[in-house]
Amino acid sequence: MGYVTIDIKITPLTEVDIWTTVAQHYTVGQMVTGVVTKIAPFGAFVLVENRIEDLIHLSEVTPGMDPKVVLVEGKQLHLRILRIDPERRRLGLNLQQTEEVETKEKESTRQQLSADANKEALSSVNTTLMSPAGTNLTLLTTKSGLYKVNASIRGVTSAFKGARDASEKISINLQEWKDLNNALVDLKARGPKEETQVREFGKNLFQQVITGNVYDLYKLGKNYCSDKRHILRLRFHLGSPELIELPWEFLWERGIFLALTKENPRILITRCMIDVKPVRTVEHHLPLQIMIMTAEPNGHHADAKREKDLIKEALNSVESQGFVLLREMRGTDIELETIHINRTLDILHFIGHGGFNEETQEGELILEGTDGTVRRISAFKFFASLPSNVRLVFLNACESARENSVAYFLAQQGHVVIAMQFKISIKAAVRFAKIFYAEIAKGKPIDEAVLRYYI
Repeated sequence: MGYVTIDIKITPLTEVDIWTTVAQHYTVGQMVTGVVTKIAPFGAFVLVENRIEDLIHLSEVTPGMDPKVVLVEGKQLHLRILRIDPERRRLGLNLQQTEEVETKEKESTRQQLSADANKEALSSVNTTLMSPAGTNLTLLTTKSGLYKVNASIRGVTSAFKGARDASEKISINLQEWKDLNNALVDLKARGPKEETQVREFGKNLFQQVITGNVYDLYKLGKNYCSDKRHILRLRFHLGSPELIELPWEFLWERGIFLALTKENPRILITRCMIDVKPVRTVEHHLPLQIMIMTAEPNGHHADAKREKDLIKEALNSVESQGFVLLREMRGTDIELETIHINRTLDILHFIGHGGFNEETQEGELILEGTDGTVRRISAFKFFASLPSNVRLVFLNACESARENSVAYFLAQQGHVVIAMQFKISIKAAVRFAKIFYAEIAKGKPIDEAVLRYYI
């Protein structure tokens, strides 16, 4: 059995610089709509018609209006263009006519609705005029991302008939992912409705990305692997944060998730960042050293003992032969500061909980204080504590693989990382660890060992 790899590189499609043609789209005095994207000490940044992001200074807010009420992230505003400066890439915007414009437009809309009671119009009002502050407006969320896909196939012989490279321009509906992500946040709320939503998302993502010439290359590679009884690797090289956060493991074709197919050929899916540092190749010496770090502070049970016992059980045979050395440490902030001393560590396996700091917009792990209290450790501090020779970091912690998470940061620094994008049950996490290490003990590659949990 061999392997065939299709490398799929996806990068944002470079668009025409709007500032070179701004005069064709806007004029001084024109009324436009915009959405507040970020609050600043001196005003707020507004995305105008999903094209240009610029600043509204506090001095441009109508006297008597409270900026804290008017300038709220996510709120849609009506703005007047005061000046256009392509060289400085700036628009002059103000809010002086906002209340008058909104009143007129709402009155016009109410008259239209009372005249024909058009349901479609009502839906439009709810999404464009009456969306409360903080919601995702149609202006922002219905736009699909535009990207370029370059695919190439490796591992085939001269018997492979067909092109070995392909490219396409594609559009990905990012709003669909936001809706699905919101639906999957609550572990207990997941049911048949959410399962159907996951399948529909995976089907649409496949059709949006694996399309045209890229689909032809995929089909040829899949048929080749089927004939040769090889495993097909789909390796996604992703060029922007929103792409990295997409759950590519949900890709769905012909009634099944690609990662779950038991038919020939089996398909492995991995993702990496284009700007990631290359993984260093180091000389390997037996035994393979694995450190199991457990953190269960007060109120954060993780069933660490059972998971450790199952890992030991899975690796018992290779450990007894001297191929693996298992070590344990308590996941305290004090112990973390000493782990970098270990220069022979190969794998760090963390058992515990993760989180996301909304204030710093950075992932974190939950460790213990010496008194059992919660100690939150940032992604950077965790990375800085790791020995440079660690090859694999296994984070058995919920939400440790979302955008700007601990896994995201570690991967940028060149580590191979296994982590969880969503919350899962403790039972599932423990079972995954057992199966993974059982496959590693058999000599399976990391991506194939991950696949075994699903099948």
